[in-house]
Amino acid sequence: MNRPVLAIAVFLTLLTSRSLAEEASDPILEDIRALGLTGCVLLYDSETRTTIQYGDSFADSAFTPASTFKVPHALIALETGVVTDTTIFPWDGIERGWRLWDRDLGFADAIHYSAIHLFQQIAPKIGRERMQQWVDRFDYGNGEISGDIDLFWVDGGLRVTPRQQLDFLQQMVNGKLPVKQEYVDFVSGSMLITKGDGWTAHAKTGRAIRVLPQVGWYIGWVEFEERKPIYFATVLLDDEDGPKIKRPRLDLTQKALEKAGLSVPGLALPYY
Repeated sequence: MNRPVLAIAVFLTLLTSRSLAEEASDPILEDIRALGLTGCVLLYDSETRTTIQYGDSFADSAFTPASTFKVPHALIALETGVVTDTTIFPWDGIERGWRLWDRDLGFADAIHYSAIHLFQQIAPKIGRERMQQWVDRFDYGNGEISGDIDLFWVDGGLRVTPRQQLDFLQQMVNGKLPVKQEYVDFVSGSMLITKGDGWTAHAKTGRAIRVLPQVGWYIGWVEFEERKPIYFATVLLDDEDGPKIKRPRLDLTQKALEKAGLSVPGLALPYY
């Protein structure tokens, strides 16, 4: 074997060995594999400007945003005047199998409990032209809103990466989006899931079950009084038609924060 070929072979062997070693030392990847899934947890510590990825190398892989799009969607709805922070959606009497939906809902509850049927009413009122304008202004994902106007974020053309999810949340939290601060405060408050001494945690779930592989998201941030926020974006993919991605999205996010030394005493991500 000549020297160039030998050098390439050695390099590839070392690269493969390093990749296997990295996989073996990644407890989040091990947990994802044990569930029969693929996916990743991407963390960004804005205090130290450090990005940490666990699991598969999906930081820049694009997936349907599912209900995580409710975050920009809510801001757009407020900016266009389609809803206000005091809007109440009367229950239509249709039982959807969840008591938190089967009742009158304020807009904050519609965001918090991810009431897709209400956002399906909101989207046509915004309209495709205005929706596209705002998606472009936000520079959100691939900017593609093809598909039915009331479901394009679930099974249409819109795609977003974990890194883009983190970038969008940072823009929102830091007041860099072209929207009123009162709307940012309202949506952020609607995403509040738990709080402790000197910190609050804000998050949004997302799950696309009309596509295969199914996509499960968990995005958000932990805000502190004494330091800058920590952001997270978790995405899991399930090749089967099942619920395996529901609870693990939260558990893996919390474990990743702990492994990275970014968790705080008392932080427990609730599931509802």
